[in-house]
Amino acid sequence: MKVLITKYFGIFIIVFGIFSGCNNTRNRNEEESPGLIVYCENGILAPVREFSSAFEKNTGIKVSIQNDCARNLSNLIYYRSEADIFIPDCRLTIDNMQMANPDLFEDSASFGYQTLVFIVPGGNPGRFDGDFQMLKTTNPGIILANPETSTLGLATEILLQTHLVYNEVMRSVLSLTTDSRGLIRSIASGQSQIAIDWESDYIGTRSEAFKIDTVHIDSEAKHYQTLAVVLSNAPNKQNAMKFIHSIDSRSAKKIFKKYGIVEL
Repeated sequence: MKVLITKYFGIFIIVFGIFSGCNNTRNRNEEESPGLIVYCENGILAPVREFSSAFEKNTGIKVSIQNDCARNLSNLIYYRSEADIFIPDCRLTIDNMQMANPDLFEDSASFGYQTLVFIVPGGNPGRFDGDFQMLKTTNPGIILANPETSTLGLATEILLQTHLVYNEVMRSVLSLTTDSRGLIRSIASGQSQIAIDWESDYIGTRSEAFKIDTVHIDSEAKHYQTLAVVLSNAPNKQNAMKFIHSIDSRSAKKIFKKYGIVEL
């Protein structure tokens, strides 16, 4: 897949507003030291949690997950030096960070490919059929992820640019959210009518409380490879290597497939 490097890659290595606006949950038992620390972007959190739970049971290695938006996590990688594994929504963020620091990561493994989908209120009251031209002509209450804070935003930008509607959509968009979390809430509450999200995030957060449906995206620019990378300065490198080697197992692929992350 040809990766488009946008003007925003520098934001992942500049420290500003590091804790502003993004959802941050520390999933750590303070009484027990973790054997592995994973930084995970919010859009892929559900499958990573399920895989990590299975990994813990199989190996006895405790996994601590810190989830947040890509900007915050990437800044923490540079200035805390505590993480062993980094898993953004897809490899766009990894490629951008590696351009600035080629020695940042030591090894990687692929989960498969994420898929972008349109999300709409339950029942699709606006009868949106996935036509990209409709996004720029009818102003149907669109909300998008911000490319300055999230990998989802970067992928969304590429998708809309591929279909030549990016500038028009950005002029009429209701708002930009820090990552996928704001999209789900906005669509579920009826504040907006159309958003672009990862299928894995939709599946991972779907419940009766979130009355949200999806609309298929007909595009060659909707698939993005997802990687888990071992940081070169990982404190628990041996455990980190076991983690990424487990990603290639049949049971792991079954988990990812359940969330729409598949091999192409």
